[in-house]
Amino acid sequence: MVLNIDNNCISNFNVTVEQDIIPPVADAGPDPTLNCTSPSLMLDGSGSSSGSNFTYQWTTADGNILSGATGLMPTIDMTGTYNLLGNKFG
Repeated sequence: MVLNIDNNCISNFNVTVEQDIIPPVADAGPDPTLNCTSPSLMLDGSGSSSGSNFTYQWTTADGNILSGATGLMPTIDMTGTYNLLGNKFG
């Protein structure tokens, strides 16, 4: 509310702010296979939402991430379950 003290006129204005609650897509890709000829491989999260306002984090409780845990395509060298978390900000 705005009041003009010279003439006592009042003006009101409302604004609605919407929340962006659409979650990002976090797609860890197909299940790859490690073997004797391929002792390490890259996981493929490229089907996930992407852009400068997204961050990613791969985690595992029973595998091993060699590199790229905060990108879409980390390199691993152990069997296990790998999880991809995607965050959108801004």
